[in-house]
Amino acid sequence: MGYNSVFKPGLFKGQTVVVTGGGSGIGRCTAHELASLGAFVVLVGRKQDKLDKVAAEIREDGGECSTVAFDIRDEDAVKAGMVMVNLPTAGVDYHVPFGGSKKSSYGAREQGFSAVEFYTQTKTAYSWA
Repeated sequence: MGYNSVFKPGLFKGQTVVVTGGGSGIGRCTAHELASLGAFVVLVGRKQDKLDKVAAEIREDGGECSTVAFDIRDEDAVKAGMVMVNLPTAGVDYHVPFGGSKKSSYGAREQGFSAVEFYTQTKTAYSWA
């Protein structure tokens, strides 16, 4: 049975999306929805067996995906892993960050309270052109 999304079919057709933490939880569910909307999903996580299981589910539903296992807390592993992420694609269009722990990001946090603040506050941009 395919994933039933509220979004327009084909919304992400031709796009490549990396989902860190794609082997379980919210990352897994997000990967399923993105694949159902036409995205080529690259599942990233620490455990290859979990990634393989989710990839099989996505393919069974007619989606396209690949897997790359590495620990996003290890900077050298991330650099090597991104080379592997880009191999089957023409590059990444989006990153969906659902993996990691307290020290796994650079600069401002992509998750937690910073994400809640970013996505729930109204922001205005002014252009003087």
